[in-house]
This record gives sequence, structure tokens and C-alpha cells, in this order.
Amino acid sequence: MKAELALVRERIAWTRRQLCRVDERILSLNEELWITLNEEHYATAKRMISASSTKTFNKARSTQIAKFTKLTSFGRTHRRQEDLASHPLQRTVINMSDRRLTPVEEDVLALGLNFAVVPRVLPKEEFVQRLEPKLYHMTNDEASNIRVQITEVLRRATLPASNLTKNKKDALKNLRADKSIHILKADKGNATVILDRLEYDNKILALLNTSTYKELKRDPTANIERKICSKLSGFKKAA
Repeated sequence: MKAELALVRERIAWTRRQLCRVDERILSLNEELWITLNEEHYATAKRMISASSTKTFNKARSTQIAKFTKLTSFGRTHRRQEDLASHPLQRTVINMSDRRLTPVEEDVLALGLNFAVVPRVLPKEEFVQRLEPKLYHMTNDEASNIRVQITEVLRRATLPASNLTKNKKDALKNLRADKSIHILKADKGNATVILDRLEYDNKILALLNTSTYKELKRDPTANIERKICSKLSGFKKAA
């Protein structure tokens, strides 16, 4: 504490010395202007300098006041963050539907839409399907070797313990079965929003009925892919 006070005192003394030097420099420049300019031009220059210095002073003053306010409000902000932390569901689950959520359902939704539930059966076929496209650019020997290794890993693999209690599994099942609501991620923040499906559908239709979107006569994906492949082939030949 003593070292901090000594540092502050030294900083104050240094600032005062700098201000004295600035005052001396201003006085010297003022005398030079008085000698160089006539009375009218001197008065104009003095007004302009005064206005500029006042603007600079007010800007610096506002900056320092903002810094001081931020420092003094840190304690209040910290307490507000602690209050939010004590009620995490208010930040992560936003129920805008008519459905009344149970505490268990709120707990499940608070996990987020990216939460991965441990499956009942290991999806081995899905692993294989996702692996095969990655093997196309390998030699037959390399691909066969990887397939053997993956097969051995899958043969020995076991499911981890369930990461949901029975009550939460039942709550998740009830939420999935309710077709009157729509669950989605908020546009901003890591929150889960529950909307009435009718309201959600009406909002989507309202967007589609504007001039922003139009119905396509056919799927343009294949045509776009051909154009991209043609461009890439041209770049490859040019290289």
C-alpha cells in the first residue's frame, strides 16, 4: 500500500512539472505571436487557440470522467454478474411460448442445443459412412489399412455412462413430443428460446412474403457446381 501511494505521489509531482513546462512554453509562444502579428490577427489567433484548447480539455476531461466512472462502477457490475450467475437459467432459457416448463425441462434446455446425449447404441454404421469419403484420395493399401484399424477400434469401443438422469430423459422426450412449440438457439448469446410453433410459422411466412426472397423455378445447385468446377479446372490448367 505504501509503495502504491509513493508511486501515485511521484506521478502527481511529475505531472505538475510537465504542466509548469507547458505554461512556460505557452507564455513564450504568446510573446512571439504578439511580436509577429498585428493586433487584429493576434486577437483572431488567440480566439482560435482558446477554442481549440477548450475542446481538447473537454475531450480529455470526458475521457477521464468515463474512466473514473468505469472504475467506481466495477463493484456494482461485479455484483450484478454474481446475481446472474446465481440464476443461470434466466440467461440460458427464454420461454416465449404458452407452455409452462417444469424445472427438469428447464434444466435440460439449459444444457444447450449442442449438448450431445449419449446414445443407447454405438452408431458404428455412421462412423463408417463418414469415413469412406475420406479414403477416396488414398491408395488401396492405405485405405485398407485404415479400415482395418477403424474396425478394430469400433469392435473394442464401449459406450460411456449416460450423461442424463431418467427424469431429464423423460423431460427431453416430452419436449420432443410436443409439436405445439419450436425450440431454437437465440440469434445472439448462448441461449435457448422456446416459441409457439404457430407464432414461429407466422414469422417465417411474413419473411417469405417480402421482396427479399423469391421462389426458384428449379434447384440451381447443379448449375453452380458445374460453373465452379469449370473455373477451378481453368485455374489448374493455367497454373
